[in-house]
Amino acid sequence: MRLRTDEPSFGPWQAVSASDVVAALQRHRSIDRPLVVAVDGRGGSGKTTTADILRTAANEAGERAVLLSTDDIAWSQARFDWDYLLADHVLSPARAATAVCWRPPAWISGGRECAIEVLEGTTMLFVEGTGAARRQLVPLLDFTRQGLEFHQAGFKLNDVCRYYWQSRDRKVLQELRSWDKPERYQTSAQETVSGWEVEAKRLDQNRTGAHGLYPQEQYCGDIHTPVQTLNASSKAWRSRRSTS
Repeated sequence: MRLRTDEPSFGPWQAVSASDVVAALQRHRSIDRPLVVAVDGRGGSGKTTTADILRTAANEAGERAVLLSTDDIAWSQARFDWDYLLADHVLSPARAATAVCWRPPAWISGGRECAIEVLEGTTMLFVEGTGAARRQLVPLLDFTRQGLEFHQAGFKLNDVCRYYWQSRDRKVLQELRSWDKPERYQTSAQETVSGWEVEAKRLDQNRTGAHGLYPQEQYCGDIHTPVQTLNASSKAWRSRRSTS
C-alpha cells in the first residue's frame, strides 16, 4: 500500500487465505445470533472486494453470510450522521437474532425501491464501507482487539450512561450489569464475567499514580506502539464520574 506523507505506516502484514480468516471468525461466533464483522478503510482500498471474498468463503464453509454496505445506509444522508441508522435498525435487531427488512427514511422520500435485509438464520453479517467500524458502532461489533481494554471500557460505560439518561430503563441497566462471559470472548483466563460493572472496576482499580492516567495501551488497533493518552483517560474519567 502506498501511503500519503501524513499517514503513519503500520504492520507487519501476513498474507492468509480467506478460508483461514473465516475459520478464525468462526471461533468467535455465537450459537444464537450472527457474528458481526466490519470491513473499514479509505475509499478505493478494496473493502468491497475483500468483504465479498470473505462472504463467499463463509458461505462455502457452511455459514449463512450476508454482506451490507454503509453506502446504502448513508444514501442521501449527511456525510457523518448515519451511524445511528445502522446501529438502531440493522445491527441491534440482527444481534438479537431478529430478521431485518428495513427501508431507510431517505429511500422512502427519494423513491428508492427494495429494502435492506438480513434474513432469519443469518450466522455472519459483514458490514463494509468507510466508517463501518467507527467508534459509535464498536460496542455493537463482536470482533475487537486486545491491548485497548481501558480505551474500550471508557466508551462502553459512556454508552451505558447515555442509554440510561435517555430511557431511564433501570431493568436494562441491571441486566447489563454482569453476566457470564463465553470463553471465546475472554481476553485472559481471569476474565470470566462481563458487563458494565466489570468495566467500572477495571477503570477504578487501574489508575497509575497521582495524575490518575491509565496504563499505556497500543496506539490504535493496527499500531501496536504503547502510548499513554489523554483521550482514553478522559473518556474513562467521564464514565467513572457518570457511574459514581
